[in-house]
Amino acid sequence: MGQDQLAEKAGVRLVHENEHRIYGDEPERVKDLMGTVLEQADIRHFGAVYDPANYVHGGFDPWKGWELTRQWTVHFHIKDWVHGRSTAAWPATPGPHRRSNGGSGRHEVRRFRDP
Repeated sequence: MGQDQLAEKAGVRLVHENEHRIYGDEPERVKDLMGTVLEQADIRHFGAVYDPANYVHGGFDPWKGWELTRQWTVHFHIKDWVHGRSTAAWPATPGPHRRSNGGSGRHEVRRFRDP
């Protein structure tokens, strides 16, 4: 039994999260990984986890990451990250000093909802 069949039987979905220090760290690589996996394998229960703070940590534009990978995104991983810090992420909280988008505060929720 393949991983997709096991996932279906268990009622779960296999996911890939953009994460630093792996092939899926930058937006173009996540796009390549998702496209390649879905093209080469019969996996219906596979999707992407979008984590903007991981893009910020890696020095990538989180909005570009969203634009390139939203078609596969099935889950958002929300936490705060201060641009320029090498460690320490916090649970998402309101306030001017903690933003997942690198401190700009300019990403609008409706841009994520409405393509």
